[in-house]
Amino acid sequence: MKLFLIFPALTFVFLTGNLKAQNNRTDSLLTEKARLQIDSVENELIADLDSEVSSPVRAALLSAVLPGLGQVYNKSYWKVPIIYSGFAVFALVLDYNNYYYIFFRNALLAELDNDPATTPPPFVTSTSASRNADFYRRNRDFSIILTGLFYLLNVVEAHVDAHLQDFDISDDVTVQIKPGLQPVMTSTAIGLSLVINLN
Repeated sequence: MKLFLIFPALTFVFLTGNLKAQNNRTDSLLTEKARLQIDSVENELIADLDSEVSSPVRAALLSAVLPGLGQVYNKSYWKVPIIYSGFAVFALVLDYNNYYYIFFRNALLAELDNDPATTPPPFVTSTSASRNADFYRRNRDFSIILTGLFYLLNVVEAHVDAHLQDFDISDDVTVQIKPGLQPVMTSTAIGLSLVINLN
């Protein structure tokens, strides 16, 4: 009778211990698999950061956010001073034209308002003030358009530079000239073929 009770108890202990061992082994296999996946993702990210070739879209977006940042991302550091010098020149031209536009506009308003308290600058007539105000306003607006185009050029340059980083510029260019036969209508023509290999 005691043996009858002991056998099921031992079987239960043996099975629960075996199930626990299987669960621990399954858990350790799952954690090992998750660790391997995390390691592979880390390795991919590190390889992406260490790669020599830049992403063209990322370079363009960085240059769109802050001019010159895409060039830094492409490791073309020498282009950044050129970009900011260009923006400085456009800003100076825009400021110059805007200053004289406001000056001649105010001179024209002072000439036309018939108020004795406001006097136009000397040697400025209403026609010259009108003509000069239009001239400097046109130049100011044109400067704004050129600044916008220069900004777009900065974005396009970063994009193209990132594309050209993996462009093959090796000296392995071969040119072969071979005689060949070329079918023409119902007859065959003899000629030369030129093959340029850019490998």
